[in-house]
Amino acid sequence: MQNYDKPFKTYDELIERMREKEIIVENTDFAKQILSNCSYYNLVNRYQHLLQSKNNPEKFVQGITFEQIYTLYSLDMSISNILLKYILYIERALKSKLSYVVSESFGECVSHIVDETHKMKITGYLDKSNYSNSHGNRNSTVKSLYSVICYAKDPIEYKRKHNKKEYISQSLSHYVSSHNHIPPWILMTSLVFGQVENWYSILKSSEKTKIADSFIQSDALSIEEKKEYLKKSFALLRDFRNNIAHGNQITKECNHLIPKKQIVALSSDLLTEEEYLSSASAKSGIHALICVLLSLLNDKYSERFLIHDLFELFINFEDNDILINNKKVWYYFGLPNDFMQRIIRKYNLYDYS
Repeated sequence: MQNYDKPFKTYDELIERMREKEIIVENTDFAKQILSNCSYYNLVNRYQHLLQSKNNPEKFVQGITFEQIYTLYSLDMSISNILLKYILYIERALKSKLSYVVSESFGECVSHIVDETHKMKITGYLDKSNYSNSHGNRNSTVKSLYSVICYAKDPIEYKRKHNKKEYISQSLSHYVSSHNHIPPWILMTSLVFGQVENWYSILKSSEKTKIADSFIQSDALSIEEKKEYLKKSFALLRDFRNNIAHGNQITKECNHLIPKKQIVALSSDLLTEEEYLSSASAKSGIHALICVLLSLLNDKYSERFLIHDLFELFINFEDNDILINNKKVWYYFGLPNDFMQRIIRKYNLYDYS
């Protein structure tokens, strides 16, 4: 019988494994209860890179308890839920603004013709002549968008030709069966963030300007700086969205750096230039993400809802007794210890101490 390097272990064996890693487990019943709801991998392995011993990376730093690791996990899940909620706000706002600008500029109808060389040419708002190919992705993006419409109209024929499926929303299905065209705002309902981001990326300068000014009403930045900020922000939001949706940890930074001038200018004292230069989280982590969300949620209600959700979270985890390896829990998420105090000052909330 083959010996596997990662064999199944019972809860008792997993607890013993934690103790071998120098994790203090005082209440085994509590540990078993948590392990029944959260796998050992997602709980212990998830945070080992944050709490590993300098002398032996296979072990945790001295004094770490199972309860402390579970506190990190609970905060991780709570922050993730809040962040995903408002990333979706921005995603919906981008879809709305993009469909409005596309419809205003290029109309609300899309179709195709076969030219004299017997090649299919897409017309209407997905006509490639409406868009820029400066990034080299215009043709593939237009084709990807039109494929969603083709699949919605005739899924059997589309699967026969391309041997794949496309996601079709109920709204798009309804329009195919009940209306004589598919407007941009209906096509948007079947697109994922990455497709919408690509559609935005092929807009010409004049259309990008309209969307940038709609998202960012600040005189501190030029229009080109706004466009650069949006491009990098959308990439950061997409990466975090996907990580959260797939249950990945959010304590690690993403690959997309938010430009320093823009995020410092738009964040006021929530993120300083010094922090940007010294902290990876301020460039591409949770610190940057929260500031991006606050800068792009440009209606006062959504912004206030995010502030309220963060405030409630910070109150629950602000107890000075919650120290892990002599550090506040915010440290492990790349946030300054006084981050909530800064939000309170910036948004004139009631005294918090």
